[in-house]
Amino acid sequence: MGNKRLFYGSAVLLALLGQPALAEDGAWYVVLHGGIATIEPDQNTIDNSLINANAQFPNLSPQTAVRDGNDSTWKAAIGYRVNRNFALEFGYASLGEYQLRTTTTNPATTFNHTVEINAFSVDALGIKPINDRLSLYGRFGVTSWEQTGLAFDRSAIPGFSFDDRGGSIKVGLGLSYAVGKRAQLRLEWERYINTGEEDALGTIDVDVASVGLTVDF
Repeated sequence: MGNKRLFYGSAVLLALLGQPALAEDGAWYVVLHGGIATIEPDQNTIDNSLINANAQFPNLSPQTAVRDGNDSTWKAAIGYRVNRNFALEFGYASLGEYQLRTTTTNPATTFNHTVEINAFSVDALGIKPINDRLSLYGRFGVTSWEQTGLAFDRSAIPGFSFDDRGGSIKVGLGLSYAVGKRAQLRLEWERYINTGEEDALGTIDVDVASVGLTVDF
């Protein structure tokens, strides 16, 4: 519901602001976005990680659920607009901190997980102008992510901490609205695919809905 309100409210704002203006070709620009991120963890992988880390408990039978799978997020980037149809962006994103919980049956206990995800990225944007103000764009990028966290309980079963790094890909779609020759408002959805390692909390997809601003310099 929160993501829907963000999109609907931003769409109305984009429809009301600005005068016709085309962004300049061959221009550098800065990007700042804020929004809401939602994780989609591989819960079976998390369960298997706990089983492998606690081989002395063969009947552990873990079951994992997302306790808090939403968080605020932001990203900043520098971009280069090659022409009105293509741009490159080099950015960093703080993708949020999340809470998961795993219950076990033999012995009976509860693991609480925290996980924080950040990523650097290089993206290519394909841009389709709709009119002088409004453009549709798609993005494809490569990411260098870091996933840190802790899995712990309050009994004799040991938890584990992790600090994993790796590479993956991301995709996205967005609308941009020119509010002047040097500024554009954005409404965007992105997915960071398969952040994380199989031997920790597994691979996690992160969906991000955000609004942003770009300014040429």
